[in-house]
Amino acid sequence: MSRVTADQFLVKLRDIAPENSAAMLRLVIDYMRPALSDDVPNAFRAKLNALAGILAAEPQLHQSLAVAFNDWLGRQNLLMALSHVGLLPRNGFLNEMQRRVYDTLIPPARDARDLSDTLRWIFHRAGDEKWIAEVDDAAWLALWSLLAGNKAQLPTVPGEWQKQALDALEKLSVWVAAEEMEGELVRLDPKILGRQSPFGALQREMMRYVDDYQAWLAGERAQYHDDAHLRVLLEQSHDALVHYRKRSLSMGASVRLTYLLERLEQTLQRIQVLLDLVDQNPQQSLDKQATALALFRQLAIAAVQRNSIGELWKQNIGLLARKVSNNASEHGEHYVTSDRRGYLKMLGSAAGAGLIIPLMAILKIKIEAMGFPPLMNALLVGMNYGIGFVLIHMLGFAVATKQPAMTAAHIANTMERDSKSRAKPAALIELIAQVVRTQFVAIVGNVSVALTVAFLVAYAWLYFTGHTLISSAKGTHLLESLHPLAGGALFYAAIAGVWLFCSGLIAGYFDNRFDLLAMRERIIHHPLLGWLMPMQWREKIADYLAEHYGALWGNFLFGMLLGMSAFAGLLTGLPIDIRHVAFSAANLGLVGGLDWADFLVYLSFALMIGGVNLLVSFSLALMVGLRARGLKIPDPLGILRALFGKLMVAPWEFFLPPAKVEEKDRQGGERAPPDKPAH
Repeated sequence: MSRVTADQFLVKLRDIAPENSAAMLRLVIDYMRPALSDDVPNAFRAKLNALAGILAAEPQLHQSLAVAFNDWLGRQNLLMALSHVGLLPRNGFLNEMQRRVYDTLIPPARDARDLSDTLRWIFHRAGDEKWIAEVDDAAWLALWSLLAGNKAQLPTVPGEWQKQALDALEKLSVWVAAEEMEGELVRLDPKILGRQSPFGALQREMMRYVDDYQAWLAGERAQYHDDAHLRVLLEQSHDALVHYRKRSLSMGASVRLTYLLERLEQTLQRIQVLLDLVDQNPQQSLDKQATALALFRQLAIAAVQRNSIGELWKQNIGLLARKVSNNASEHGEHYVTSDRRGYLKMLGSAAGAGLIIPLMAILKIKIEAMGFPPLMNALLVGMNYGIGFVLIHMLGFAVATKQPAMTAAHIANTMERDSKSRAKPAALIELIAQVVRTQFVAIVGNVSVALTVAFLVAYAWLYFTGHTLISSAKGTHLLESLHPLAGGALFYAAIAGVWLFCSGLIAGYFDNRFDLLAMRERIIHHPLLGWLMPMQWREKIADYLAEHYGALWGNFLFGMLLGMSAFAGLLTGLPIDIRHVAFSAANLGLVGGLDWADFLVYLSFALMIGGVNLLVSFSLALMVGLRARGLKIPDPLGILRALFGKLMVAPWEFFLPPAKVEEKDRQGGERAPPDKPAH
């Protein structure tokens, strides 16, 4: 990023006509802009001190700049910026994408009086949004004071801006009231049509407030209209929004509904900010400077990103991620154990899965030995995996590597955050420790039982038939496939980790779809089912599917993804295949005949495969879950160091449960219930 030196700044500033105030501001920002590699707060402060020195040495130039700045303030129109910028567009994703592409290729003429246009012209460099957010309030205030011509005072806010803020409040409240008639909200709460909604009440009170406020400004009304009732209605509107979000978890959320709720939340937050800024109640102790600066940052960043296709895509992907991962997080709590009882239940559940996995591994070997064409072989192998995983789920057992996609979403959903939407490191580390020990015991259950059962089946087959269950050539191939480098096992384990992550999204999608289409009621009242079975049976089927529909689809399609991977590699010529820890352990047991040294080596290879399975699926799911909830991880390297330190000091916390669950504050009264194993 090119820098503007002090000499260049002075030369260019002298050449700008005094009436071209926007150009002066653009030049100031070009001079103040930190480099990408700078420590932004300190670099900005250093530039600010340098700017103050330059202007102190040129008093006439400083006076011209102050006149230009105050003139610019007085001429800006805020209405479009306050009512549109920083809020999700009302024209939808595709129309907004089309507009951004068109405006990027053929930029519209700049309206010098529109604040959003001016901000986009002043902050014109790619990446400006990053440093705008990092500069602290005091530095921004010092800059604006310096530009206004008085270091000790802030620039005077034009009175016209207050009227424009009132106009924006009026329009925003109308939009909020109009949203209550959206079909998606009516679906969530049909009673909204028959009772007074807080959204409508907010709009009616806002109209009275704005009318009285404008009359008070004009001297036509002696008493200031207190906004206390308006703030109560605003709080009730926020409560209604929370209610709709909760209802969407049980009734399903479409992309349109997720978009609508997010836009409603942004609009209500903007109303809150504008109310704080225009409030004249002497009894209110609002920090208007901090509020105004937060709004400035939001408007400036949104203006910079106004035509950013990447930002629009990231924003909508985040909304989609929230829609899907919310369902996964609802089930993720069952995959995190916090006491010994839950820990042992998870061990038993994983051991149960270990009984079935060797049978799936044997059936896969037999299918491949029958010489089917590649596509038919891939379909049959996928069906074997898919039906096997569904059976494991229906029996109430757990496959260890299926859990991270759920637990990561649960972590993101329950994560404590600070005022800047950053995850609190201590809470994150504790949650990760709980997840790690749950995954550890699940892998122990899967691997130990699968390995033992596979060995016993192979030994019994040899004992009763006199022939080995698998040929020596196949056994050699299975052992080679476990090698982390020569057999590509770790790379293929990462591919399996991606499919594991996808299975969590698939489960969340189908759970959401079941609720969205009200499938429970459809099953209960289906005419053909009503003719075939009594109401009691239909209700039991509907209740079971309501609880397990997403998991059944997620397990089946995960199996199909595993089975079709090698075929996809065959079609594309790419190195695509999968390695899964439980099946690797089962294959090791089927081979048999190894001495202890070789056995331990290959067992370590299988455990390495499991580590990659878990790491990839958990990382992807956690990343999506955090993005969906607007959370950031502060100092990832620092958190890794803290995790390593905890592992060195108390390693048992990552492998064994605590002796008992810590009691809550006795005034709170309750002990946390033990977590349930996966079902």
